Order: sequence, then structure tokens, then C-alpha cells
Amino acid sequence: MPVDLPIAIDRSSGTPLPAQVVSEVHRLCTAGVLKLGDKLPSTRGLADALRVSRNTVAAAYDQLIAEGWVVSKHGAGTFIDARSPQPPAPASRPVQAAGESETAQLIRLVPGAALPGGVAKAAWRRALRAAADTAAQPWPCDIALPEFADVVSQQLIRHRGYAQSEVFATAGTAAVIHELALAAGRCLRVGIENPGWQRVARILRRCGHEAIPIPADEDGATVPTGKLDAIVVTPGHQFPAGVRMSAPRRSQLVEWARRHEAWIVEDDYDGEIRYDSAPLPLLISLAPDRVIHLGSFSKILSPELSTGWLLAPASVMAVLRDHRVRTGFRPAVLGQRVIAALGVHGDLDRHLKRVRTELAWRRDALLRSLGAGRVTGASSGSHVVVPVPSRLAAPIAAKLERQGVLVHTLAHYWSGAGEPPGGLVLGYAGVSRDDLQRGLAAVKAALDFPNPPAYVNQNP
Repeated sequence: MPVDLPIAIDRSSGTPLPAQVVSEVHRLCTAGVLKLGDKLPSTRGLADALRVSRNTVAAAYDQLIAEGWVVSKHGAGTFIDARSPQPPAPASRPVQAAGESETAQLIRLVPGAALPGGVAKAAWRRALRAAADTAAQPWPCDIALPEFADVVSQQLIRHRGYAQSEVFATAGTAAVIHELALAAGRCLRVGIENPGWQRVARILRRCGHEAIPIPADEDGATVPTGKLDAIVVTPGHQFPAGVRMSAPRRSQLVEWARRHEAWIVEDDYDGEIRYDSAPLPLLISLAPDRVIHLGSFSKILSPELSTGWLLAPASVMAVLRDHRVRTGFRPAVLGQRVIAALGVHGDLDRHLKRVRTELAWRRDALLRSLGAGRVTGASSGSHVVVPVPSRLAAPIAAKLERQGVLVHTLAHYWSGAGEPPGGLVLGYAGVSRDDLQRGLAAVKAALDFPNPPAYVNQNP
């Protein structure tokens, strides 16, 4: 395939150059100019031909690989994937005008979703084959497959700077919280961030425990004023406010836990997804004797795997293992084998790189659409908060839903007495790029009403 591909780059356009290259390759594939199995130019060759930086073409190729349009073969080059490229799906339905039918599928700009498409198809098939080729074990796995534990340990060292000798496999964060709640053996008083992930509170209450709302502010969860048995926190990226727990607050929380002999459950739900700076130390690194650390692959890979991990002191792990032996409940090993195969072949690291690149692009698109000053939260994860007065949040969300766009308000994550803070929680991972742009246009129109509120970017 010649280097002089008929690709048009418009430097006066507001569209980033890598996105233009991706769009042009899509066009050439569907027009039949690029055929299945054709070799693309090298990143340097195409960059020279287009008079752009090599990083621009490399970013475009990474995106095409992530979408499944092309495949990179080590030592051979980059090729149009004979099994993947198809004409683009029909454009999704435009956002509804007021009064239209509300039965059409919503554009779901809500947090907690993985990117559509998941892992590159070639990597996914390779991992599934490796998992299927592994002989079944005669005895159940109560802790974790060694190869899975190795991958998790390497990820923690590489992305979170923490080394851990023993890893427990889980069926995801909510599932292991349910396990811990059942294994506790007595009624516990557990602090839950407010606003926060209300599923945790529901699980605890269904298991006979008391869930106590703990206010969260711009520094993350506040330190409880009294004695609790445990507190569940999201220090890396508070859910849903999106702020990082400050270093002083982390120290204060650890001091409180040691003083009251309480447990801190650290939910590091998107610790690998950050764009701007190195992460603050994990709470478990500050207090390995008082912290139970939870992680999951649901947001970065797929919730279909139902696979995560737990790190904890030996006493907690012994209780959890005993509970699994007595009840027969344990996470399935297939997800662990898939993760292990992705890690061994380097596909997991490559996927994480693509996830960060794509989510950074989506966050930038959101900021360009809405205006950076309207958004609060740290530059990480896959959702932001747009503060609006409490009296306006619900009406704006209701209007958007009538137009075909689903967003949550902060009130959706509120528990206990008092008025919830005003704000819209916008997730930007779980939809296509086209739907994201359509949804953001609708959100911007809904926000641009007379006498708009004063927006304050607390974490630029």
C-alpha cells in the first residue's frame, strides 16, 4: 500500500488531527480504497506524507486498533483487519425534541460504564482461547489463581506503586462487599460516603448492618466524629463527586481508624484511569493493618468478566476464606484466566493505554462542549460533575430524559436527611463518540438558560 493515501487533513478544523486520520481511514475502508488485509504505511511514513508529527499518526493507529479496524503485527506492520472492518452502523437517532415519543433508546450519560467495544478483538480472542485451553482443576479455588494474582500484583506495582504478596480474587466490588458483610458474624455500623454509591448501603442493610451516611466535601470523605466499625471510601476519585481525597485527610482517616480499631474499605474503582498526575499513595500503603483494598476490572475491561481483587490483613483474608469454604461461594475462575492471559501477552497494558487515550479525548470533548469552568472533579476517571442549584438539577435531568438523554443528579447518590447538593453527574465512557457528542449538545442547550448559576471549578 503506498504512503500517499488519499487522506485529507484540515488544520483549520476544530477536530484534532488524530481524529481526522481515524475518520479518513474509516472512509477509505468503507469506500473500498483500503481493502481487508491491506498494509498501512508506517507511522513515520504517513506522518511525513501528511506533514504531521509521528505521535499524531501513532495516536490515530492506537484508536483504530482499539476500534478493531486494524491490527498490529509485531515486526510486520499494521494491517486492515480482515475480520473486523465493516461499514459504519447506521447513525443513531438524533436527540428527541420535546414532545416526541419517549420509548426510543436513551443516550446514557451516566457513570460506572466501560467503553463500548472493550478489548481489541484479536487480543480478546487470544485470551479466551488461552483460558479455554487451560485444564480444569480438580479442586475449587478459594483464594486466587496464581497467574491471576501475579497479573494483579504487577498492575498494582506499575500503576499504583504498591507491592502486595497475597491477592484474593473476587467477583467484583459489590460482590465482595456482600461477602464481607455476610462473613462479619455480627451487626456492624459502617460509614458510607454521602453522596456515594448507594448500592453499598443497600447491601449492608440487607445483611443486617447499619449504614451511616458520612458527608463528603472537596477533600473527599470526612473523618467520622464518633466510633464506627468500618467506613467505605473512594479516595482516588470520590464517587460521584470526582474529587481526590487530600493527603492530610488520608492521614486523619488512618489515625481515626487506628484510634477506634475500625476498618477502612478502600474502593479504588478507577485507580488506573488518570490523565494529569501521579496518584496519591493508596490508603492500604499508609495502614496495611487497618485497610481492606478493593479493585475491579469491570470499568477498564468489561463487567461481563465479574472479576476483581481484594488486599487485606491476614486476619480478614482468613475470615473471608473460611466463609467461602463454609458457604461454597467463590468467584469463577474463567474471568481470572482471561485476565491472566491478557497480562501475560501484554494486551492488558496496551488496552489500558488505549482506554486512557480514549477517555482523555472524551473528557476534552466534554470540556470543549460545556466549558471547562462548568465542571468540577479531578482529571481522572470517566465522569464529571456539573454543579447547578438544587432546585434546577431535577428539572434539567427530566427535560434531558424527555429529549432522549439520561443523566443522574447528585440527589441520585444521596442518603439521609438534609437537602442534597445540586449537580448533574455526567458519565462519558459508556456510549459511542457520536452519541456522546449528541448528548453533550443537549446538555449544553439545557444548561444555557437565562441567569445561569455561577460555576466554580474546584479541581482544575
